[in-house]
Amino acid sequence: MSQTPRAKCYENADFWCPPGWRRIVDALGTQLTSLRVDVGQVKEKFGDLRVYLSSIPANSAKTAERLIWMAEDLASVTCQECGQSPATKETIDGRVMRVCRDHGEFRC
Repeated sequence: MSQTPRAKCYENADFWCPPGWRRIVDALGTQLTSLRVDVGQVKEKFGDLRVYLSSIPANSAKTAERLIWMAEDLASVTCQECGQSPATKETIDGRVMRVCRDHGEFRC
């Protein structure tokens, strides 16, 4: 899957998004762009979605913060490989990831 960010707010961002979280991050980008927010970085860290802002109008700060929290919460139960829910945090080959049963280390 392409790592090219689609939303305008991601134009200058350091951007990396796992394929399973792409829909979440794209939807967030659309909402943040409408608020005229610029994102500095998008990444996965220790199995969690992280979104850092580089500029934000004062009147949009609370709304942007809530949107980011919602996206991070949704990613916390979504497999970063395929986008399915539920997902849990697992350590696979020394790396912490959010994965579903199909992508987890202990597949049934």
